[in-house]
Amino acid sequence: MQRLICRIMFLSLLLLLTVVLTNCQAATRANVPLMTSMDDKSVQELTTALSSAAPYKRLLAAVELGNRKDKSAIVPLTTLLSDSSQQVRLAAGQALLNLGDRSGIETIKRLLSGGDVETATHAAGVLAMNGDYSGIEIAKSHLNDKSLMVRDYALDAVAASNDDDLAYSALQAGLKDSDQFIRFKAILRLGKRSNRRSIELLAPLMSSSDATVRRPAVRSIAETRLWDALPLLIKALLDSDSVVRYTAAMWLNQLTGQDKPTAPFIGNGGMDKAAAVAQEWRAWWSANKQNYPPDRKLKAPEPPPAWIIPAIQ
Repeated sequence: MQRLICRIMFLSLLLLLTVVLTNCQAATRANVPLMTSMDDKSVQELTTALSSAAPYKRLLAAVELGNRKDKSAIVPLTTLLSDSSQQVRLAAGQALLNLGDRSGIETIKRLLSGGDVETATHAAGVLAMNGDYSGIEIAKSHLNDKSLMVRDYALDAVAASNDDDLAYSALQAGLKDSDQFIRFKAILRLGKRSNRRSIELLAPLMSSSDATVRRPAVRSIAETRLWDALPLLIKALLDSDSVVRYTAAMWLNQLTGQDKPTAPFIGNGGMDKAAAVAQEWRAWWSANKQNYPPDRKLKAPEPPPAWIIPAIQ
């Protein structure tokens, strides 16, 4: 049992890479020591750190306060909207948005033209993900930038655009980017757009010989929450990679409300049982595939199961 729990609690290496690289980007922009963390600080300690003489401490404190969802941080965060550092101003504005306060929107918008390219494209992404598309044109012009960070920020913005054609054109190009990280992020971003066009771009990736492509692809297919994702997830139950199999099994239960076994999909020791469960799912689909919900949209699972997956045996 302990071994099973350890496997289930093992975080996805690819997901961790996303978080680490994103944090490294912000840290690099503000000259932050990369291993610095404030996730162990209290809200009071973080609020005090907003007044630190070190810009990176102000930035990290702002980011962490935004993650805490504590409304008491709104007033002290607004004091950073006039900070001397562009990155700190952006972090404060984004943190306020995370707390449901849009008072930093205009500050972020000014960074579209008053900041350097990295800050401008980052600001465009923050705005787009909060329903403001005023930075999309700036982001479009930097989708092929030589800088990895700039391309990443630009794709963030365009992928969140309300223009489907623009977003999918950029995401399709992102899948072919020269950098593996951008390709990985493009896969994840496709899952955020609940549209059959996402399924059309993600489905071929499940035939890749590279498991590090199939893993984020199966997660993104599930995250579209489309009825059309279910047969792809059922097929993934017999993937050669245990992470893909388990992710598919977990999401299938979450999306459909079923409670079929997931343990057989952990590791490589129970393939006979896994095959039997996969057959159960095929039978379920055969009986239910015509009963799709309105708009073919499934209920969002809570919490998302693909954040936690088993270790590879």
